[in-house]
Amino acid sequence: MKESVRYQLRQLRPAWLLCILLPFPSMLFWHSHEGHCAALFCFCLGCFVLVASAFRRLFTPVSPICSCRDRILAAGLALSVSWALFSLLWIALVDRHDFVALFIAFQTLIPAMCIVPFLMLMTRKMFSGVVLSLFLLGCAKFMAGIVVNLVYGWGEVHQDGTPASHELPWTSPNLMLSAFWTSAAILSLSLYIIGARRFKLKYEQAA
Repeated sequence: MKESVRYQLRQLRPAWLLCILLPFPSMLFWHSHEGHCAALFCFCLGCFVLVASAFRRLFTPVSPICSCRDRILAAGLALSVSWALFSLLWIALVDRHDFVALFIAFQTLIPAMCIVPFLMLMTRKMFSGVVLSLFLLGCAKFMAGIVVNLVYGWGEVHQDGTPASHELPWTSPNLMLSAFWTSAAILSLSLYIIGARRFKLKYEQAA
């Protein structure tokens, strides 16, 4: 492993611990559907904070110039270990048969790796980068809801008279979930490409 990646991993240890510990109270003490949702949100928040930490030190005077690939690689390794430990804790403390939650948690790694770096480069602030990343991901779900309403109408019912579904049934994808996946994928891919180019032009070539 390259020395720059090892350095990044050492610097990410506090954020990595936060990513692991943040959802732990909800998993341990809040045994309900709302508690499960809170644990998943806390894990998502921890993942966003972890990636933001990988780019936060870029704006400090003592930070060494590491390539965008090295920073993403270090964040990806830390996120992978975080997801593995989150999965073990979920199976041990919440529900050993609930693999859907583990799949949802795994999906959060993608926007964390793609959206957060771009917004960190834009805002240069960890809090702003994380909050705006969560906001944009929420906008992807909002756009999915608009697509459902445009297809089935704004009266909250399908053409056959059944209620229009704005739920996200992860085991049986509907229009809402498909539209959310599509919008989130387009958002993530676009911001990753733009962010990588911006990083290369502003920092790697300047170095």
